[in-house]
Amino acid sequence: MHSFVCFVLTVPPSTQDDLPSLPLPLSAFHINISAVNVTAYNATITWPPLTDIQRQYISEFRLKYKSLSYDGPTWDTTINFRPEIKQYTILDLRPARSYVVNLVVLVGNPRVAVTVNTNMLEIDTLWIPCKYSMTFV
Repeated sequence: MHSFVCFVLTVPPSTQDDLPSLPLPLSAFHINISAVNVTAYNATITWPPLTDIQRQYISEFRLKYKSLSYDGPTWDTTINFRPEIKQYTILDLRPARSYVVNLVVLVGNPRVAVTVNTNMLEIDTLWIPCKYSMTFV
C-alpha cells in the first residue's frame, strides 16, 4: 500500500472574491484516509472524525477512485457526500486489481470551494482461487 500527499488549490478566476476566509492554513483541512476490509470485490475507505474547526468549514467530500492501468488519467468514479460521513465502502471492484483512491475535501461553499486532496491511497483487491482443481500428469 502506497500513500501520497498532494494539496491542490483550485481557484476559478471569476470567483476569487467569493472564496472563504479561513482562520487556518489549508493543511489543517488535510485528512488521512486508509483502507480496511479489502476483499476481491469491495474496499472500505475510512478517515478520522472531523475536528470542530473542520466541521465549520468543510462543506462536502468527493471520493474518487480508478483502476491502476494504462487507460489514462481519468477517474472511474466520483461520489459526493456530506462531511459527517466517516467511511465509504466501494463496491463492484474486480479481483486481483490495483486501485487508487483519493478523498477531496471541499472547504467553503461547494459552488466556489477550495479543494484539498487527501493522500492518494493504493489498494489491491484479493484474488479468487480457481474453483476447479487441475491435475497435470
